[in-house]
Amino acid sequence: MTKKILTSLLIAAFFAGVAFGQENALENTPESNAIAYNTFTLDVAPVILGLGAPEVVKSIGGDQVTGFYCFGIGIQYERNIDDRISLAWRLDYLGFGTGINFSFDSVNISNINVYKITFENQFRFYPFNGTFFMGGLIGYTYLNIGLDGNASVTDPIGNVYSGDISLIVERHSIKFGTRAGWRIRFGKNKGFTFEPSIGYDIGAAFGESLTNQFQKGIFGVSNFPMTGLEDLEENFQLLETFIFAGGPRMTLSLGWSF
Repeated sequence: MTKKILTSLLIAAFFAGVAFGQENALENTPESNAIAYNTFTLDVAPVILGLGAPEVVKSIGGDQVTGFYCFGIGIQYERNIDDRISLAWRLDYLGFGTGINFSFDSVNISNINVYKITFENQFRFYPFNGTFFMGGLIGYTYLNIGLDGNASVTDPIGNVYSGDISLIVERHSIKFGTRAGWRIRFGKNKGFTFEPSIGYDIGAAFGESLTNQFQKGIFGVSNFPMTGLEDLEENFQLLETFIFAGGPRMTLSLGWSF
């Protein structure tokens, strides 16, 4: 229920910003407003995304989620080259953790901690010399997944691997994306700034697969025979493609222009 309320407030704030931005764009003219070349903003949308983490964990096999926490924030600096073109640099962080009950092939995962860090270089174009902008970006995402639990598995020649496990799985992605939004400034084009935007990212991951890292972390080799890893890898790749490194994006930023 709480997630539905927060999501509804986020959507309402976004469209309220759109309406205000369209009205504000009509009021702002080059004659009445000097260019504010610098804008710093903080984005609270990542923490909204993090509130959906329990469902993400369930989608990869965790049937129970307990003790959930999350935190997310985005920081951005934008520099106007002129009144229609700007460059922006953005750094965001999202982390969450939870207790879970996830088992396959005598491996039990009891706790998961995830965080991702993303850096973006954005190009923006303001076609109407107002608040509305569109543009593209290139960025990098680092994803870190910590898993704790225990395992008791017998290999084909009879060796038994058992005990507690604690491992880190890392992934790296290059991403490309598009953005469209409104940079709404209050007070003669300078001062307090509100920026809602939407977009879509496409991520290209590289490095060892989740399956290989999982097997190496537990058994020391990447070709240990286990059942269920194929489904885990497939589900994780979908999450990586459409949530962690790519997929639809929304920002809800507050800041200052000068």
